[in-house]
Amino acid sequence: ITMQQNQKKEQIIDSALIAEKKSLEQEVYDTRFKLNLLLEITDSVHYISYRTQPGKSFYSDRWENIVGFSPHDVADPLAEKTKMVAVDSLAAYEAAWETFQQTGQLSIKYQLQHSITGKQVWIEEVVHKKFDSVANDEVWAGTIRDVSGIEFYKEYIEESERRFKKIADSVPIMIWVSDENDMIIYNNEKARRFFGLKEEDQYSVGDMSKWVADEYQDVVIKEWDNKVVKRESIDVEMPLKTAISGEYKFLSLRAIPRFLKSGEFIGYIGATYDLTNEYQYKMQAETSLATLRSSEEKFRTLFENLELGVLEVDLKDKIIYTNQAFCKMLGYTNEEIQGKIAHPLFLAKKEEAKTFEQNNALREKGKGSVYELTLKRKDGNLITSVISGAPIFDLQGNVKGSVGIHWDVTKIRSMEKTMLEQEVRKEQELAEARLQAEDQQRYEIGQDLHDGVGQMLVYINMYIGMLKSKGTLTKKELTALEKALQNTIDQVRTLSRLLAPPELKDIGLRESIRELINSCSVMKKPTFRLEIYSPQEDYNLNLSKKRMIYRVVQELLNNTFKHAEADQVILTLHFDKKNFYLVYEDDGRGFDLQNIRKGIGLDSIQSRIKFHQGTLEIKSELGKGSITRISIPIE
Repeated sequence: ITMQQNQKKEQIIDSALIAEKKSLEQEVYDTRFKLNLLLEITDSVHYISYRTQPGKSFYSDRWENIVGFSPHDVADPLAEKTKMVAVDSLAAYEAAWETFQQTGQLSIKYQLQHSITGKQVWIEEVVHKKFDSVANDEVWAGTIRDVSGIEFYKEYIEESERRFKKIADSVPIMIWVSDENDMIIYNNEKARRFFGLKEEDQYSVGDMSKWVADEYQDVVIKEWDNKVVKRESIDVEMPLKTAISGEYKFLSLRAIPRFLKSGEFIGYIGATYDLTNEYQYKMQAETSLATLRSSEEKFRTLFENLELGVLEVDLKDKIIYTNQAFCKMLGYTNEEIQGKIAHPLFLAKKEEAKTFEQNNALREKGKGSVYELTLKRKDGNLITSVISGAPIFDLQGNVKGSVGIHWDVTKIRSMEKTMLEQEVRKEQELAEARLQAEDQQRYEIGQDLHDGVGQMLVYINMYIGMLKSKGTLTKKELTALEKALQNTIDQVRTLSRLLAPPELKDIGLRESIRELINSCSVMKKPTFRLEIYSPQEDYNLNLSKKRMIYRVVQELLNNTFKHAEADQVILTLHFDKKNFYLVYEDDGRGFDLQNIRKGIGLDSIQSRIKFHQGTLEIKSELGKGSITRISIPIE
């Protein structure tokens, strides 16, 4: 009976234990179900990792979607995850886990290579270290969140800022941005240079008042403050002092308020234009001609015309963005050209297509360039534009398009063409003057032949006739006849040297100059002293420069014979390591450098020396002779 009672008691106890076990299992299941249900409605992965008892570890269902593999297929999911960390993030990742071993806490953001999609994703992970006293094991509790979207928008915003700064730094105007607290948060390069600021410098818009001229302080600050209070656009003109030179520049400053979609004010964006030259012109015009006084509206129109056009296109040359200045330059509205292909719409000359293609190829390689094209306006007229182009990159660093800053230089090119035509006419006039000079030289040589050689020959002819009638010749008469003939020969030799110089390539410049001076030495006045370089130095000059120097010496001698009335001429020619030097000095009557009328001879000397990148210096005083110094580079 006792045995039966004991068995019955055991059966009752077993039934109670089974019921309690089922109740506990149901409670655990319900708890896990509710926990998983709560975890599934979040975008994060949650895990609990027992370090020596992996069977007790827990990983929420989103692990595979975010991390890229099933935690149940590997022995240690956290170690497997480490293998997938991107190279750029690996060092920081490993350092953070080493710190975690000491502190028991970890919070890190890193890139992971997703094994399923193959894409790199940004992961934010937070881990805490605990100890389970019941299981007698160390436990890591962590949360993993995919923050790729947030990082993408951060990079997108940073890229937008870089593009804005790149465009802002390339335009020839000062651009600045302020926040809602009136603090300057950005200045482009031109503005920083003007005010002598560094990129990291912090100051408020109010601090700009120290650069404003004193007489404009009250007007400008009052108008500025009124506009800021009302959150209205600002448009003022004032003299501002530059940081570099301390001089005042007359500037036009425009600023527009910035608002969020919610209507919250977040500051101003402004542009400052240097109108110093225009302002000075206006003041001079108002002083001299009252009828030409310009209104403030004319000034605004002026620098609207000075604004540069901006055109952004994609890799297929499809128009993405244009500013108002570009539309005005080409005569279109933004709606008319948005989304169209740029080059067939604007390119005016087929022969310039190659220039466009070459620069477009540079853009595709990620390089900028500056080039010039003829563009066609909507009305059919043509303009000349200088284009400064730069590539635009996507988040992966690939070129996705380009942006070009367009400067209309049509008027400038027209002026250049006019100046070129004037220069050509000047050259034609100079050539005509040289021809006239040659005719004059021929005339003077003819006169020399007639008055000198001709008269001597007539004299000799008459003398011979007289001797013939006489029938006999004395030694004295024969000597006089011989001397007359020798004088005639010397004059003919001098004229021939001036007209037909020796062949420089055969005997060289040194010997040619020596012969020229010797041929002039037959004259009683002036006497000549020649100091000349050694024969081996003759190779320092090319043939073109030798001919030029010979002609210059001829011209200087000719001027001496005609005008100087000198007793002595000293000619020095020598070299140093870089230059050839010629010094020509006479003790003649000299001349006034301020009142001298340049003859064709002096013009010829100056043009020859200038052609060879040389220098010419002439010093002279009345009654004190003259000295001419010439230097010519050897190379």
